[in-house]
Amino acid sequence: MENANGISAYLKAAARFGNVPAVLMTRHGKPYMPSMLPTGISRGKPQSCFMNATLLAAERSDLTYVEGLAFSEYPVPVSHAWCIDRDGHVIDTTWPFVETARYFGIALKTAPVLALVREKGVYGLFDSPVFWSQAWDLKNKAPTTFWFDALADHPSERIAPPGDQEKASA
Repeated sequence: MENANGISAYLKAAARFGNVPAVLMTRHGKPYMPSMLPTGISRGKPQSCFMNATLLAAERSDLTYVEGLAFSEYPVPVSHAWCIDRDGHVIDTTWPFVETARYFGIALKTAPVLALVREKGVYGLFDSPVFWSQAWDLKNKAPTTFWFDALADHPSERIAPPGDQEKASA
């Protein structure tokens, strides 16, 4: 995907410095194709991507919440959230210029996203110390079982935890 390599290079550089979201995005993230907002889905509140994507995923079981990085009019990737449909196409109710946007992120289950919102009243996982305290083992510098349980069971996102890779490919 055009410009996805720019985001990948950015993430790899951040991961080398130990940025945990970047480490996980380099391992589990993928580029997503931008698409026009489908009929029947309204624009969300400007500058509220995490809330917009969370509420949309909670409302529509056919959509999956994705969090990661995106860029369009600015050449620097920014933290962003959107949804994807069953075919992996971006449903972004926040940005009006999705045709030129580039997306790279990780699809997550709606339940852990909503649980954090209910518990802490904050939208957006990757900027939440509470999420990372559950998702990342500081001692072993590795993702926890909680992290793998939070990954979406989306056809394009089937990722096995370490040690389960052999079982998944068998």
